[in-house]
Amino acid sequence: MTTMTSSAFANLIETARTAASAGDTRRARRDFRNATELDPTSVEAWLGLAATAAVLRERRSFYERALALDPSCADARESIAQIDSLLAAGTLIRPRAPQAAPVVYAAPAAPVEAECAIVTHHQMASVVIPLPTTLPRRRERSLGLLAVAVIGVAAMGLLTALGIFVLTSFWGFLLAFIAGPSVSELMLWLTNRARKGLGGRPLQFAAAGGMLLGGLGAMALGGLLLQITGLPLPIEAVAMARNLGAGSTPAAVLLNNPGLLVFVGSAVAATAYRLG
Repeated sequence: MTTMTSSAFANLIETARTAASAGDTRRARRDFRNATELDPTSVEAWLGLAATAAVLRERRSFYERALALDPSCADARESIAQIDSLLAAGTLIRPRAPQAAPVVYAAPAAPVEAECAIVTHHQMASVVIPLPTTLPRRRERSLGLLAVAVIGVAAMGLLTALGIFVLTSFWGFLLAFIAGPSVSELMLWLTNRARKGLGGRPLQFAAAGGMLLGGLGAMALGGLLLQITGLPLPIEAVAMARNLGAGSTPAAVLLNNPGLLVFVGSAVAATAYRLG
């Protein structure tokens, strides 16, 4: 690296450490990510990025990068072993670190009689009983997955409806190969907040299921509305449906249109792959 690049890298590492110490994980993750892009051979940057990752599989891949750069890195090796044990137990998200117990006034110990400690009222008041967090976390994850699915239905439904008069022709079929994967980028941006802390197959199924439902639903409802309003379909779309042996109703034409099917299928596949 040049002197200017080295200085920028050092600043990124320093700001990332400061953000991590202050509990600003998002800022720390961003700076460590930029540091790995600036110097992909930095073990320190990959270890820092791994420490900010919540999804265990993603966290493991970052530790693997660090270990590949420095096979003697005990931190990376031990962390990978811990992650593997968590994944084997079915854990997909990094467990939250336990919070430190609050500092309370410790009353003087009561005298001991017959080898049994007498617990005073003040000592009972200092006992901290942890509240169960499993149920709120599950509800939080369920709401996040539901939000991702709903966004997928709405986004894919709208885009497929707009594509009825664009993607159903021969040239639209070719355009679908390009437009489909690009929708995954939009989907990731729209669900950025909803999928925070989520990962693995549940997230993939929620996003892919919502998008698939939205795309097919738009084809069926779009065909029904065209039939009710009497608006004509593109001639090429009708010809394609006849060649495939599909029905002549607008809904059948749209549900069997290669362009729309490629658009929806490629968008769903690309999104599921990127969330994996």
